[in-house]
Amino acid sequence: MHRLKKVPLVWQGFAFVVLLVLAVALLFGKQSIVTALRPGDEIAVQFSRDYKLKADDSEVKVAGVPVGTVSGIDRSAPGSVTVTVKVDSGTLDKLGTEPSAAVRPTTILGGRYFVELIPGGAHGTFSGGSIPVQRTSTPVELDEVLSAVQPRAQQGIRGSVGELDQTLAAGGKDAIRDLVRDAPGTLAPAGDVLTAALGTRPNTDLANLVGDVDTVANDLTRNDGQLASIVDGADTTAAVLAKQSDPLARTIHDLPSTLASVRSGLTALGGSLDRLTATAPKLRPAIREAGPLLAKLDPVLAQARPLLADLRPLLHDARPLVDQLVPTSRQTTAVLDDVSGAPLQRLKGPVVDKLNEKWVGTGPYRGGGNDGYTLGQEVAHMITNLDMDGMRTNANGTTLGIQAGFGPGSVWGLPGGLDDLAAALGELGGAPK
Repeated sequence: MHRLKKVPLVWQGFAFVVLLVLAVALLFGKQSIVTALRPGDEIAVQFSRDYKLKADDSEVKVAGVPVGTVSGIDRSAPGSVTVTVKVDSGTLDKLGTEPSAAVRPTTILGGRYFVELIPGGAHGTFSGGSIPVQRTSTPVELDEVLSAVQPRAQQGIRGSVGELDQTLAAGGKDAIRDLVRDAPGTLAPAGDVLTAALGTRPNTDLANLVGDVDTVANDLTRNDGQLASIVDGADTTAAVLAKQSDPLARTIHDLPSTLASVRSGLTALGGSLDRLTATAPKLRPAIREAGPLLAKLDPVLAQARPLLADLRPLLHDARPLVDQLVPTSRQTTAVLDDVSGAPLQRLKGPVVDKLNEKWVGTGPYRGGGNDGYTLGQEVAHMITNLDMDGMRTNANGTTLGIQAGFGPGSVWGLPGGLDDLAAALGELGGAPK
């Protein structure tokens, strides 16, 4: 202090000003100095655009934990921005071989932004260098999302917000509190469900499922009103099922036995299918030969179609006749059943044999008769002669001409008369002599 008093006041004031300028410069460059003096490793990250990052100010985080600071921003390259970040020692060991990066807002409304490093690739240490733009992303601001919303949609959002406020005021807050209170107990099962939703191939199953659901949704909404009609039909179906709950319950109750019967039927059908498999190869030549037949049969069927069309009213008119023939056929069947048996056997046997015999005299009449005709032919000749006699007519009508004469039958008891013929036929029919 004694030496300082000897320094002129001018120089003291100059020194104070210099120190003040240095202090102010240090204050303004504090962040840059701290970043430059901070130990660690540097990584170059390429983004598609410069998104509100500040050198020596924006933080760098991994899983929400600050691990470094943005040390520089290079905007000279067209179409991309290279952001250099400085991270703490040991951070590269946690990023994997192919990490990615994203610019994140600290709040949903924006504000300050930071660079988030996301581990990726195989386990190991990142070799440093740069992260390409293909593995980086920038955020989409809420105002950008809202700018793409149509005015009518914005009005709808405002109405939804108003309805949400009324819902919360009408007891929705209590429901949300109950949900928050009960949620912890359901998180573990929900985690299991979500894990199962990933499928056996987590990288593709869920994505394929979402794509299929989107396809189904497009098909359901393709025709306006169709989905509503389906829902209305489902409501009607549910109402019918509710009314028929008892028969449905009985059906479900009998379903196991029905399935057992079906299984037995299918088992039996297996044998038939096996035999059909053995028969099918032998049936193929016949099927091949049936092809030309069917080809020739087509024009025949085409020509027969008018005939079949005309037969339809004829069959309709013949229906009453067929209905009347049914009882007649039953009665005829009964008559034929009565004729069959002993009467038919007698008619087919002795009677027919006798009619086919040639009459020859015996005893004193041996050598008589007509060897050229059978008894049946003689009877036929007799009937024919009677018919010819009946053809004679006079003023009174048809007459039967009878000529008086003498014959073997004129005297009763002589052989060969009509009485012997009647007696012989009686014996053949079973009548007493």
